[in-house]
Amino acid sequence: MEKARNNSLDFLKIIATILIVFHHYQQALNVKFTQINFFGGRFYFGYLVELFFLISGFLMFNYIEKIKQGLNFESFFINRVKRFLPLVAIAAILYECLIYFYFRIFGEKFLEQGLNFFGTIISILGIQAGWSFENPMINNPMWYISVLILCYILFYISTKISILKKINCVYLYVILVFLGLSIQKNNTNLAFLNYYTARGYYSFFFGVLFSIYFNNYKIRKFVKILSIFLVMFITYSIVAHYFIVEKNINYTLTFIYYPALIIIFNIDIIKKIYSSKLITKLAETSFNVYVWHVGAILIFIIVNKACNLNINFSSYKVMIVFTILLYIFGTISYYLIEKPLEKLIFKKLNSNKKLNEK
Repeated sequence: MEKARNNSLDFLKIIATILIVFHHYQQALNVKFTQINFFGGRFYFGYLVELFFLISGFLMFNYIEKIKQGLNFESFFINRVKRFLPLVAIAAILYECLIYFYFRIFGEKFLEQGLNFFGTIISILGIQAGWSFENPMINNPMWYISVLILCYILFYISTKISILKKINCVYLYVILVFLGLSIQKNNTNLAFLNYYTARGYYSFFFGVLFSIYFNNYKIRKFVKILSIFLVMFITYSIVAHYFIVEKNINYTLTFIYYPALIIIFNIDIIKKIYSSKLITKLAETSFNVYVWHVGAILIFIIVNKACNLNINFSSYKVMIVFTILLYIFGTISYYLIEKPLEKLIFKKLNSNKKLNEK
C-alpha cells in the first residue's frame, strides 16, 4: 500500500529550491548583498543539492518492497525518468538557444560559454555529469539529474542483488554511502567515480538508509528533542560562529542537519502548520522552477541589457520578485509542459506494451 504524501519533504523541497535560486541568481549576476550572501559568502548554499539527493533517496523506501515483489528494471526506471527527462531536454535546448542569442545580440559570450553540439546531446540524454564525459555546463544545475539517474540505477541493482543473494539491502546501501565518501576523500576523477557522483552516492543512499529507519521505527521523544537542539545549534553556528561547523560542513548537513530537519517537520504539531494543498502544489512545481531558473536568469540579463532597463540586481526585492515570477512560470510549465508530456509518454508506452502483448 502506498504511503500518504509526506508534506515535510514537500516543504523542505520548496525552501531548498528557493535558496538554490537565490544562490545561482547571485552567482550568474555577480552581485553582492550587504547582509546575507547566497553565493560568495561564508556558507556554501550549493550544499542544498545534497538535501535534494537525500530526499530522492528517502522516497525510494516503497520501491524496496516493490522490487522484492518483482518490479522489473524497465518499469522502475521509466517510471522515475519519464517525468523529468523530457523537461530537462527542452531546457537544455532552450539554454543553448539563449547562449546563441546572447552572443548574436551583444557580440560576447555569456560566462565564456559558446555553443556545444555534443554537450547539448548528452545534456538532453541526462548524462552530462558524472558519467563518461566532461560536464559541458549546459544548464549546469541539471548535473543533479544526471547523477540522480545513476543513483536510481545503482539503487535498483543493489536492491536486486540483495534479494538474489539473500543479503540485507542495508549493507549494500551502506557500502554505496562509503563509496561516495571515499571518492570525495581521494579526489577520484573517473567515469562514474568523480566529484559529482560522490555527492550523489553518499547523500542519496544515506537518504535510503534514513527512510528505512524512519518508516520502520517509532521516532522517540528523545530523538525529536535532540533533533531540535541539533538544528538550533548548527543553524546558530552557521550564522554566528561558522568556524565551529565549517570543517566537513557538507557531511554535517547530510548526516545530521537534514535528517534532523525531516524529523522536526514530521512532529504532529509542526506538520499542521504547513499541511495544505498550497504546499503540495508548490512542491509539485518546484522541480520546474529548478529546471528553468538558470535559463530564466539569462533571459532576465538579456532583457535588462537589450532594453537598457538598468535594473538594480543587487536588491533583495528584485531577487524575491524574480523568484515569485519564476514560480508562476514554473506552475505554468508544470500544467502545460510537464503534465501533458508525462501523459503523452505514458500513453505511448502503454500502446507499445499492448502491441508487444499481441
